[in-house]
Amino acid sequence: MPLFSDSLEDFAQKVRARVNHVDRTLALEGEHIGAAEADFITTFDALHRIHLSGGTIDDKALHILAGADIRILHVKNNAIGPNGARILSRNTNLVELDISGNPIGEEGAEYIAAVKNLRKLIASRTGVGAKGLDAFASLPHLYRLELDGNPLDGGSFLAIARMKQLRVLSLNACNLGDDPDILQILGDIKLERLFLTDNALDDSALLHLSRLPSLRQLGASRNQIQSIQTDPEIEHRNPLWLDLSHNPIGDDGLQNLLALVLVEIDLRSTNITEIGIRKLLDGWIREKRNLRYVHFDKVPSVTLPPELLGMHEAVPLLAAYNKIRSSGRKAVLNEAKLLVVGNVTVHG
Repeated sequence: MPLFSDSLEDFAQKVRARVNHVDRTLALEGEHIGAAEADFITTFDALHRIHLSGGTIDDKALHILAGADIRILHVKNNAIGPNGARILSRNTNLVELDISGNPIGEEGAEYIAAVKNLRKLIASRTGVGAKGLDAFASLPHLYRLELDGNPLDGGSFLAIARMKQLRVLSLNACNLGDDPDILQILGDIKLERLFLTDNALDDSALLHLSRLPSLRQLGASRNQIQSIQTDPEIEHRNPLWLDLSHNPIGDDGLQNLLALVLVEIDLRSTNITEIGIRKLLDGWIREKRNLRYVHFDKVPSVTLPPELLGMHEAVPLLAAYNKIRSSGRKAVLNEAKLLVVGNVTVHG
């Protein structure tokens, strides 16, 4: 007589195949998790990380998972509502929770805020707004918060300003615009990594953000930045990873980029041409910056071969460009040594 039904036996085989015993992780996608499936998952006593995405998890299964010794739980896109969030909040051992893509709303956010050991919370596209953020501000150890695609406004940011322990914040596609009050509030916490893709930010927003002294990584892709503005009185304390891809910057907007100390820069789809790229490369060579990675488009170019523009590691890229630049200079010097008078060539 079989131990499980055929459907549960199939599920059990998938689980056994996907359990990583080294880092004690289980990852499954697109499965329906009911009580029987959750019971089987918890027979693996050593599991501390469970990733269940893109399926459905019923309330009975959530009760079982909430009672297990799980420290990291990812349950994105599983149709979990406010009641499911209430059930999950029983697991006070959680240090990391990804509940993104589930309609928990403000009510569910208040339940999640009861999990006081959380250090990383991913609640993107969950319908969380100012009230939910106010609840999250009570989490004493929250280090990373991701809220992409949620309906945030200025009032939401008053709660974020209270999260003094927060170091990583992702607010992609939150329709922030260039509200200076919001940007000022971000300056009140010691953020190290900030992601603001697709928020209609403009040049003044980038100027505000460049003033954040603790910032090490800024994702500002797909905004409305046309010119890179920096404050000449503020020297950035940390080398910065900067993503400006998909902004209408162009060559003219690059003027102040060399003022930033960068470790990585992404300038793909920014309308810059060979002229702009050469100015940047010349400047980085001249100022001997400790740049590590660069991302350009393979723009039409007479002097810059596609393979060079396809290089991303800065050191070999700059070395290759310097060689091209030096060989070009030698060619010019050699041509200058030839004076043609009538039909007589005189070597200078």
